[in-house]
Amino acid sequence: GEKGITLSGGQKARVACARAVYSGADVFLLDDPLAAVDAHVATHLFSDCIVKEMLYGGDSSTNRSRCSSVVLVTNAVQYLNSPEVDTIIVLREGRISEAGTFCELSARNGLFSSFLSVLADETSQAEREDLVVFSDEKEARSSLALTGVRSSCSISALGDVDQPDVSKVLCPKTKLNHSPTTVHRKSLVVDKKAATNDIATSDPVTPKDDAGKVPAPRSTTDTTSIAKEEREIGHVSFTVYLSWAKAAGGAHVFVAIIAAFSCVEAVSVLSKWWLTHWSENGGGHQLRFLAIYAIINLSTILLTLGRLLLVMFAGLRASRTIYVELLHSVLGGKMSFFDQTPLGRIINRFSREMYTVDEELVSTLRSYLNSLMSVISVVFVISSVTPMFTLCLVPIVIFYLHQQNYFTTTYREIKRIDSVSRSPIYA
Repeated sequence: GEKGITLSGGQKARVACARAVYSGADVFLLDDPLAAVDAHVATHLFSDCIVKEMLYGGDSSTNRSRCSSVVLVTNAVQYLNSPEVDTIIVLREGRISEAGTFCELSARNGLFSSFLSVLADETSQAEREDLVVFSDEKEARSSLALTGVRSSCSISALGDVDQPDVSKVLCPKTKLNHSPTTVHRKSLVVDKKAATNDIATSDPVTPKDDAGKVPAPRSTTDTTSIAKEEREIGHVSFTVYLSWAKAAGGAHVFVAIIAAFSCVEAVSVLSKWWLTHWSENGGGHQLRFLAIYAIINLSTILLTLGRLLLVMFAGLRASRTIYVELLHSVLGGKMSFFDQTPLGRIINRFSREMYTVDEELVSTLRSYLNSLMSVISVVFVISSVTPMFTLCLVPIVIFYLHQQNYFTTTYREIKRIDSVSRSPIYA
C-alpha cells in the first residue's frame, strides 16, 4: 500500500532500519525502532543491524573500526550495558538530567540508578510470580501431563526463554538459584498451546465459553487500510449551494447577485422598448429621445460592470474561505487520516478541485444566471405582446425540463468520476 499502510508496526520498523542502512549515512538518528518488534527480533536488529551494519558498516572482522555514529532513543535497558554503547543521556521533561557510561550512571545516586532499581524490583517480583515449584521432577511431569502436554516435552525445553534477560542487565551480581524442578509458568503456557495445536489434529474440539456458547471468531482484517474515496450519487444537495453562499459572504450576497442580473436584464429590455417607442413617436423631439436612450445604455454598461465586479469578488471571497477551511482541516487532521488517505487525494483537493472553485464555478454561475434572466425576459416580453404564446409554452417547458434532467444526470456523474479518477494520477 501507499507509504507502507498495510505493514504492521514491526514491519515498518524493519523497513525503516533497512532504508537507513542502505542510505550509508555518517550519522543515524533512530527513534526507538526496537519498541515495535518482538524481543528476539529486537536483539537481532540491535546486534546485526544497528551495531554491525550502521556502526561498523557491515565489517565483521576482529579489528574493525567504526565508520558512523548512531544516536538511539530507547527505553530498553537491556541494550544499554552493551560495550558498543559509549554514552547514555538521560532526559527528564525535555532536558538532559545526566550523562555518562552505564557503569558511571549506575554508580551515581541519580535518576538512572533509581530507574534501574525500581525496574529490578519489578523484574524480580515478576520472576517470582512466574515460577511454579514442584517437590520433585516426577510431580512436575505429571502436572504437565494433566494440562495436555505430551510426555515428549521435557522440562529443560520448557525453561528456555527466547528473549533478553533483563534481570541480568539490571542486577548482574544477583543470581537466581532455581531448583531442577522449577518451571517457568509463561514457558509452560506456550508449550501448552503448541501441544494443544498438535493434539487438535487428531481430536478436534470446538472451544466454548462459560455459558456453553461458541465464541465468535476473531477478526483477522487489518484495520489499517486505505479509506475508499467516496463519491456522491444523485442530485447535488441544496446545502452545497448554501455553503458556497455563506462562504461568499452570506445569503444577502447571493440575493444581491441575482438582483444585479435582474436589473441588467430589465434595463436591457427597457432599452429595446425605448427604441420601439422612439420609432413610433419620434416626431421633432429627436434630441430628447436620443439623450434618454444614451442614459439607458450608459446605465446598462455601469450595471453590467457592477454585476461583474460583484460576482468576481464574491467568488474570490468564497474561494479564499473554502481554501482556508480546507487547509485548517488538513493541517488539524489526525495521524490516522494521513495514514488512510493517499497523498494524491489531498493534492487533488488543493489543485484541480480548488481550480474548479476559483475559475469554473464563477464563470458557470455568470453564464447560468445570464442565460436564465435572458430567457425569463424574452418569455415575459413575448407573453405580454402575444398572450396566446403561454399555451404553447407549457409543452416546450416540459420538453426542455426532460432534456435538462437527462443531460444534467449524465454530465454530473461524468464530472464526479473524473474528479475521483484524478487522485491516483496525482499520487
